[in-house]
Amino acid sequence: MCAEVFQDRATVSFILTNSRSFSPDRTCAVHQEIAENIAWAAGEAGRNFVLVSRGDSTPRSHWPLETRVLSETLARTGRRFDGEILIPFFPEGGRFTFGNMHYVKEGDTLVPAGETEFARDPAFGYASLSLTAWCQEKMGGACRAEDCICVALEDLRALRTEKILQQLTAVENFAKVIVNAACYEDLKVFCAACCEALDTGKTFLLRTAASWVKVFGGIPGKALLRRGITAVIYTTRERVTPPGVSGEEQLRLSRAISRALTSVVERLAVRPRFLVAKGGITSSDVGVKALGVKRALVLGQIAPRRSRVADGAGE
Repeated sequence: MCAEVFQDRATVSFILTNSRSFSPDRTCAVHQEIAENIAWAAGEAGRNFVLVSRGDSTPRSHWPLETRVLSETLARTGRRFDGEILIPFFPEGGRFTFGNMHYVKEGDTLVPAGETEFARDPAFGYASLSLTAWCQEKMGGACRAEDCICVALEDLRALRTEKILQQLTAVENFAKVIVNAACYEDLKVFCAACCEALDTGKTFLLRTAASWVKVFGGIPGKALLRRGITAVIYTTRERVTPPGVSGEEQLRLSRAISRALTSVVERLAVRPRFLVAKGGITSSDVGVKALGVKRALVLGQIAPRRSRVADGAGE
């Protein structure tokens, strides 16, 4: 599959893993296989690439395991990264970053992600409020908060691309770069500086939410395709689990719930005009397991979302 990706001349290609539902061991094995296949396919095709590891925007995932495995595996093929760029900004989901703090929009209020239900995730929870402290916490102290390089919102909005470029060109030893962003214009300014840094020969592995891919890949917004009557199947947001259940067992339960929802799609007797799946694990399973999709064309975000809070945050 990786060989086909490098042959079709696409600007952006996705490799779907659904690794947030995996155990750490399986996550490690899958990312090692992906990195090895990408390196081989790129070499065969004689093409370069920029690798973006898509993560949850809250942020919950097997981090830093996933990007560490990607980095170490690719290093064995001769490709080493100067740094890892972290961009959890995702306005469509109400996720904004400024002052090195990541926020979740709840109603008309921006709440630090570390104070939301997402930070209490039984498998991927965290206690830190700032992203610098989050890096230190998730890496067990291997990365100190004060060693993170932070791209300030003030510099992005003052168009200080030279300063940002200097920050990026100084990155080495797989250091962590945290990017603040509260609207798409912020992301576009950073994208310009990042591309210039890449042109100088710097190498970065990016860990981002969905919005970065849209900007970096030059994917335009599109009008809504869907109209008419829609059937909805849903489950409650409340999870009832026995006390003392481990994070690994929580992941197993999540997979069981996803299988139950996926089976509904598998048993459909009619062909629907479209399917909309909510959630990372469920969406992946509906496409891959229920529909048997091996390869698909990604059109981009389903609908734009504009927020007064997003435009004004941090100013």
